[in-house]
Amino acid sequence: MDFDEDEKYIDSFYCAWEDSIQLVGRMYVTSQKLIFKSHFNGRNIFFDDTILKIPLRDIIKIEKKKNAIIFDNSLLITTIKANLFFASFVYRDKAYTLIHNQLEH
Repeated sequence: MDFDEDEKYIDSFYCAWEDSIQLVGRMYVTSQKLIFKSHFNGRNIFFDDTILKIPLRDIIKIEKKKNAIIFDNSLLITTIKANLFFASFVYRDKAYTLIHNQLEH
């Protein structure tokens, strides 16, 4: 994953973004943004990566959520443009704390 020169890579987490379908990928946390990258896409599943860049300054709120009512492994990120639901985190609480701390800076 390529980052801007002035941003610092902090950590990354396997997860899935719920778009038209659930796209499995990786969320990268940097000093300036969240970047979700999947080798799949919602239009034809294969043959194009999905890259979603979320500037930290655009994030209004981050919440811990459940997926399918019982799986306590998801985050809802509310931005100035949309609500973005990410599921299937193995380390959801660690991701939440790290992102929340980045928002505090």
